[in-house]
Amino acid sequence: MSPFRKQVLHMPFRPARKALPQVPSFDFTGGDLTILFSNPEDPETPTSTRACSNCLSIASPVWEKFLHLPWATDSTPPVTQVDFTSDDLATITLLLRIAHLQFQNIPKKLSYPRLLQMAIACDKYSCAGLVAPWLESWLSDERTSSMEDGKEGWLFIAWVFGRHSIFEQLANKLVLEVKTNDEGEFLTKNGEVMPEPMPHNILESILEVRAETIDRLFFIPFTWLKNFEQSPTPLCSRTYDREACDSIMYGSVARAIQHASLWPLTTSDKIHLSIAEFVNVLRSVRVYPLHEPRGKSMEWSHVNCKTFNMHFGIATILREIGNPVMDCHRVHMKQQRGEVEEN
Repeated sequence: MSPFRKQVLHMPFRPARKALPQVPSFDFTGGDLTILFSNPEDPETPTSTRACSNCLSIASPVWEKFLHLPWATDSTPPVTQVDFTSDDLATITLLLRIAHLQFQNIPKKLSYPRLLQMAIACDKYSCAGLVAPWLESWLSDERTSSMEDGKEGWLFIAWVFGRHSIFEQLANKLVLEVKTNDEGEFLTKNGEVMPEPMPHNILESILEVRAETIDRLFFIPFTWLKNFEQSPTPLCSRTYDREACDSIMYGSVARAIQHASLWPLTTSDKIHLSIAEFVNVLRSVRVYPLHEPRGKSMEWSHVNCKTFNMHFGIATILREIGNPVMDCHRVHMKQQRGEVEEN
């Protein structure tokens, strides 16, 4: 046996470092302004680069006010540093590159999360016009992407970039899908809290239309059940087993409401379901008629008592749902598109 022992080195396991997001670089050598960025490697220590104050002033009225304070006097020292550490790094870097005419390698497509961040930044700094040349490319799949579940932020994207058609379609889609919970929160179709930010007053308008529609739908089964509860005599028009017939029809509707966890049916504001979900509950209601005793003729039949057909009423209500988009939204999007009213 060899006198030399074979040694096995056990190296400590080190998990691989998570790759940092790749962001476009930006630098304007010779610029007169220091720009501070967030630092993915060390959040406590921002990174810095140089930029041109004139480029920023032209690109954004908000940046122009940063650099030329409205209350400044002749003795006020010039602004030499702008802090962008609270902004998404990739987004603000891309905006600064465009503002400094550094158009090489501008992406032709932006993912949904990146597009939402761009809309947030453009709204914050009032610079949607800065990215206008790239919008048709960035938004090329807007009609399909904006209708996908979990992408409710498209409402804000459309509002910022003036995409009125997408805004209208998505707002009306959300009217059917939005629901609430016991805490008063507004939930998406997937049951998640509605994302922020949202255009001014649009959620309130969506919920107002939802509440009005839910109230109208609510009165279909509510009124029908109340008629049975308050009638001093059976509503069944047959001669035989009228009480039994009423009981079966009432129970058919009440049981369906119970299965949807909506019993007792008291007021419409207790309903947290979306319009689409509530409609499905109502359409699932089946009224079972009382069958005639075996051997009896058709004059004993209660088949014609099955008069509870909600489908016509539901269809009428759905056709008459209001539009949650307000004039203030349309005016804002028109301004975002750069359209000016002629005098």
